[in-house]
Amino acid sequence: MIPVPGNHDLDWGRSRLAYPTLAGATPRKDIDFEEGGAVHVRDDAMYPRRFEPFAAFYEAVRGEPYPLDPARQAIVYTLRDAKILVLGLNSAHELDHHFRARAAQVSPRRREVEARRSEVSPRRREVEARRSEVSP
Repeated sequence: MIPVPGNHDLDWGRSRLAYPTLAGATPRKDIDFEEGGAVHVRDDAMYPRRFEPFAAFYEAVRGEPYPLDPARQAIVYTLRDAKILVLGLNSAHELDHHFRARAAQVSPRRREVEARRSEVSPRRREVEARRSEVSP
């Protein structure tokens, strides 16, 4: 079983807790939410905890922890016998009760992922080159 979170796995109560109201705060574009003169400022430490219930389910099913950091939620599953790779992505990592239309958006932390990919790519090219030398 390969569990992958989506909008149905988001804990809406924790989403609300991640946005305390701060009078007089300046909202950050596309992060904070302004309503009726009050600013709901996203608590960046609390925000990923919206997926704690899913993480508990994932650990019970897979026997390993699910990362709450969105930059680490692109998980590759290798099904060697079937010769299949599955990439699990959290399509709701930017979704919350204020921004319900942000499902399946590219993470703002994409640069981190791209940087990691460029570190891996030379090794991947080396392995692929060796395979092509061996393949008939």
